[in-house]
Amino acid sequence: MAVCASFKAFIAVSAVVLLILAIASPSVEAQSAAPAPAPTSDGTSIDQGIAYLLMLVALVLTYLIHPLDASSYTFLLNFLGPVEMDSAHLSGFRRNFL
Repeated sequence: MAVCASFKAFIAVSAVVLLILAIASPSVEAQSAAPAPAPTSDGTSIDQGIAYLLMLVALVLTYLIHPLDASSYTFLLNFLGPVEMDSAHLSGFRRNFL
């Protein structure tokens, strides 16, 4: 009986040691963390994106808003109907609004 009790104690201690080793061994074999990679963008792509955005704004201002702005004066002339002006006022009006 005494042999059987010591054998059970040996099995219990061995099981505990094996359990601790099973938990600790993956961390022993694990690789160290890789260093962070260097940044891939040095800011030029951001600058290029801003430049494209500004060119798009210039395109919208030039080709979409400017014709609409110019057409508002012809709308005003059509709305007012025929207006009689002498040549001095008419040339000033054309110079300022057309």
